[in-house]
Amino acid sequence: MLILCLALVLCHVGDYLSTRKAFAAGAVEANPVVRRLGLLPAKLLGAGITTLPLWVLGSTLATGVYTAVVCLAYAWVIRHNQRLAQYR
Repeated sequence: MLILCLALVLCHVGDYLSTRKAFAAGAVEANPVVRRLGLLPAKLLGAGITTLPLWVLGSTLATGVYTAVVCLAYAWVIRHNQRLAQYR
């Protein structure tokens, strides 16, 4: 289960770094929660919310599937942020 948590944390770190890169290139945050809280607090809150089910469900097939789905979603977000940074 620790490996699954680390995978999610790495996804959040990648999201944070790619978002900062997109901001530096002139992109604007579309998420109103992130705009209100600030980037780092919002990302830390998101990391807590997405890793919580791993601790609640324990080590099951569902946690593996959940982690895979969340990591795929974050991979899309990171790629989107990189494209924003590249084209601005």
